[in-house]
Amino acid sequence: MKLSTTEIDQAVISAINNLDRVSNTAVPRASAMAVNRVGKRAISLSVRDTSKDVNVPVKVLRRRAKLFNATFRAPVAIIRVSRGSVSLSSVGNIRKTRDGVRVGRHAVKGGFVADGSAMKGQYLGRGKYAGTSLMSTQILKRTGKGRYPVEVQKINISKPITQYFKQRTSELMKTDMPKELKAALAQQLRL
Repeated sequence: MKLSTTEIDQAVISAINNLDRVSNTAVPRASAMAVNRVGKRAISLSVRDTSKDVNVPVKVLRRRAKLFNATFRAPVAIIRVSRGSVSLSSVGNIRKTRDGVRVGRHAVKGGFVADGSAMKGQYLGRGKYAGTSLMSTQILKRTGKGRYPVEVQKINISKPITQYFKQRTSELMKTDMPKELKAALAQQLRL
């Protein structure tokens, strides 16, 4: 079986086109895959470190971090973290003590539990209640003798979570990114 020059030329042209297509899409897809893997790992490790530092369960902190995945058109992943304070009532089981309230490893001296889940505030008489801005059970503490001198008790996580995310992302980009990129490129070239 002999091949004509036109068939050989067509085979060469198709091979060149395949190589062009590989170079156009394989590298961006591989880099997007690697960036997404490193981003997920950064979220996992940072949340775990912050959880140990501030004594808050991992599941409470994990829902505060979201990864917007990289694509082959835009190989940049974005990690968005809610750094606001965590309400003490969401940390664990609330136990009333002689001195106040205890939640997990956190104690609030002089604290008390306000149940806002029924959406009922102060009793006004004749079966009527005032409205409340509380949407769930909260732990409050008096701050003075004024009319509404109560403050919702929270755990400040903004500094530790920022510190751990910056530390972990830079660390993983140096150590894990080359390995992940190599593995992702090998995967793309196999396809």
